[in-house]
Amino acid sequence: MRQYAEESIPLIIDECKISGVADPAQIAYILATSEIESQCGKYMTELFDGDEYTYFENKYGYNTKIGKEQLDNTQPGDGAKYKGRGYTQLTGRGSYQKWSDLLGIDLVMFPDKAAQPDIAKQILVKGMRDGTFTGYKLSDYINNSSQDFFNARNIVNGGLDRASEIASIAEGYFSVLT
Repeated sequence: MRQYAEESIPLIIDECKISGVADPAQIAYILATSEIESQCGKYMTELFDGDEYTYFENKYGYNTKIGKEQLDNTQPGDGAKYKGRGYTQLTGRGSYQKWSDLLGIDLVMFPDKAAQPDIAKQILVKGMRDGTFTGYKLSDYINNSSQDFFNARNIVNGGLDRASEIASIAEGYFSVLT
């Protein structure tokens, strides 16, 4: 992962500066998220085919439908076409459309563009800053009075999968950045 981190971390930190994210704790959490989601850019496209985006097994072991209702995958093949890409593994037709509109880039027609570092870094930083993924944003958990790396996992996935692991990684980045 080191070679990918050497390339992606400076890009992500530069995007933080451009996007007005200056709090070292927020930057640390963004970097930790990239490490977990894509191994700092090693996996800019999810490895599996994406057809499984109709069902996933939640933390209780129950299969939960996440297709059309949550991802806006409305056409046959959308699961595979709009599988996770980028530093945050952007997923689902609806997310690709939202980011097409926000960035002025047609990610719906050209979903592989979401895996390009210059586009992926914007999605990662701006999405976490603004709460674009789940409605939760960095400042909800990491601000002048709080540094809640654990619950900040809600920013990207709307749940706490791997929250302890990401919090620990964020602490490491934070100690380096400060």
